[in-house]
Amino acid sequence: MTQGGLDWEMIAMVAAGASAAVIAWDWIAARGGAERSDAKKGLLEIAWPVLFIAVMGLLLKFTDFAAVLLLAAVITGLLWLFDAKWARKRRSAGEPEPVVVDMARAFFR
Repeated sequence: MTQGGLDWEMIAMVAAGASAAVIAWDWIAARGGAERSDAKKGLLEIAWPVLFIAVMGLLLKFTDFAAVLLLAAVITGLLWLFDAKWARKRRSAGEPEPVVVDMARAFFR
């Protein structure tokens, strides 16, 4: 659907795909034991919110805003709960919190 000359649905799909590719690339590199550089951390800090916003925006095509907001709250709450109960215990003392967990926690503050 074009609005103001822009196809927002296509923009959201491209943004979601590109963000998912960056996140997958980081996940594959991390499995190989590669250390995250500051540039890669900065890229992930942008990729996660772009993916989240793009997917939530695409969901608006199928449902109303209240349902999308409820889904966003449930997903981020479950991520935060998973980290608080299980994943945090596995991280070493000096290891920082993952970007996605920081975003999920910030959704409620």
